[in-house]
Amino acid sequence: MQGTINTAIKRLQSFCPPEGYYLAFSGGKDSLVLKQLADEAAVPYDAHYNVTILQYSDVIWDRPQRTMWQLIVRLGMPPTRTARYCCRELKERGGIGRIVALD
Repeated sequence: MQGTINTAIKRLQSFCPPEGYYLAFSGGKDSLVLKQLADEAAVPYDAHYNVTILQYSDVIWDRPQRTMWQLIVRLGMPPTRTARYCCRELKERGGIGRIVALD
């Protein structure tokens, strides 16, 4: 796995345009990995959050009372594998009286 990561980092460094990368970011797992690789490669980029609502027109948007960043500041730490407050605060608050399926 480490060899694959190193290869990706070297490719990002080798092909980096002078103006840096335009990192199209959706917030999903793949976008998070790409952003982390760009950070580790120390290449210039500007990340643009692309709301992909057109792909999921049948999904209802629930807006939380607090954003993830507000929760991190309030609790003094980002969520971790063992401290998954983000799910409780951002996902599990809906569906009262129903079985909630989480990822």
